[in-house]
Amino acid sequence: MAYIYKNNSSTANVYPRFEIWGPGKLQIIKNNSTDKTIWFNDLVMQAGEKIMLDLNPTEVSMTSSWSGRGNVLRYVGAGSNIGDFTMKPGINNITILIPDSTAATRVMMRWTPLFWGIDGAVLV
Repeated sequence: MAYIYKNNSSTANVYPRFEIWGPGKLQIIKNNSTDKTIWFNDLVMQAGEKIMLDLNPTEVSMTSSWSGRGNVLRYVGAGSNIGDFTMKPGINNITILIPDSTAATRVMMRWTPLFWGIDGAVLV
């Protein structure tokens, strides 16, 4: 289990993109700060495989670097917050559960800052 504390310096909610490298069985991505959760059903990542999950609601996608897998959105569990998983402004506590992971298992989060007005758009 990994806990990630990320600071969203935006003034608006943002939609993260995850890059997750196997091996391991991806089970949960949860933002404890917003109580939004994505569950996964039997998504066993192979060594060296990379899963890319983009949570932008206008273009939600989940792909694998392993071409034999096809569309991996089918691994998202029912009731998941796939369409409204966001990071709120400020500190976000993200939990990622990948049992059977190794030292090669990695997770990277990215997002595009969003602002309600031009005043907050200057990042320091």
